[in-house]
Amino acid sequence: MHLERLGGNRIVPLGLGDDDDDLEGDFETWKDTKLWPGLKKKYIKSSSVKDSVGGKSEKLPDCHYAIEYIDGPAPLDETPIENVHMSSKHYFTGVDCPVTVKRELRNPADDGSTLHME
Repeated sequence: MHLERLGGNRIVPLGLGDDDDDLEGDFETWKDTKLWPGLKKKYIKSSSVKDSVGGKSEKLPDCHYAIEYIDGPAPLDETPIENVHMSSKHYFTGVDCPVTVKRELRNPADDGSTLHME
């Protein structure tokens, strides 16, 4: 909504999930029924994809990405911590620590759970 106020155009409707039920399923449903069809309608001309009925195919636009299949584990990436984006640094700098307190903050009659952890 903020991008729309700044002049952006919405491509697909906002998708909301219910974390009390199946959040992952809600996302998958939105992705399959709203996101991909909306992106296809906006960005892929009907003549640029394979016709599943007639079997003819047209050339797709050039893709700037490549897939590389490897047989074993990939070599360790030696990225300096200064080059890691702030939102990802905890994956590289996290440490194990003991949990000393675990307390439920919601009433047992409430749906769901909210835990206080120390």
